[in-house]
Amino acid sequence: MMLQLNPTIDVKTPLGDGEAFFIIDYGVNVNTVWVCRMAGGEVKHFYSDDIRIYDNPMNGSGWDVVTKIPPTAKRNMDFLKGGNNDKTI
Repeated sequence: MMLQLNPTIDVKTPLGDGEAFFIIDYGVNVNTVWVCRMAGGEVKHFYSDDIRIYDNPMNGSGWDVVTKIPPTAKRNMDFLKGGNNDKTI
């Protein structure tokens, strides 16, 4: 069975961050295969054991999958502090 993911799912793979757009299930005897688009448009296949799906930080847990972020990059996590940051016009 082949399933097209719409919308695609952001994932962490052994080769870095990617975007999963197909899942291929060959049956109970074979691991599920995820087809992912990597940086530069390269397409790779990964077993489900090698894939990590990012959690939605809006649920209050933050980012649960650790990535290799450049030291100068920072994620804005202010919305998790519970303050009212809504700016209405």
